Amino acid sequence: MSINPVEAVWLAINLFSAIVTLSNLIDAYEGWRAVAGTSLAWRIQARANLRSEAVRLATIAALLIVVLPALTRPGDTPLTWTLALFMAVPAGIALNGYLDRRTRRTLERLVMEP
Repeated sequence: MSINPVEAVWLAINLFSAIVTLSNLIDAYEGWRAVAGTSLAWRIQARANLRSEAVRLATIAALLIVVLPALTRPGDTPLTWTLALFMAVPAGIALNGYLDRRTRRTLERLVMEP
C-alpha cells in the first residue's frame, strides 16, 4: 500500500478531527454527569451537548470510511476541488466542536462565579 501526500493529508485531517471530537465527547459526557442533580434546563443542555458531539463523531467516522478505500486502491489520488471540500468538512466539524467546548467551559465558569 502506497499513500501519496494528498491521501496522507486527507487521512491526517480525518484522524485529527476524530481525536478532537472524541475529546469533546468525553468532555460533554463529564459535563452531563456533573449536572445530574441540577435543574432540568442544565440537564437538557448537557444532554444536547452530548448528542451533538456523538453526531459529530459519527459524521467523521463516515468520512473516514470514504478515505480508507482510497488508501488501498492502486494509483495516486489527485487533489480536486471536490476532494478539497471533503477534506474541509472534518476540519470544520472539529473546529465547530472545539468552539462549542470553549463556550461550555465559559458558561461553566460564569455559573460558578459568586
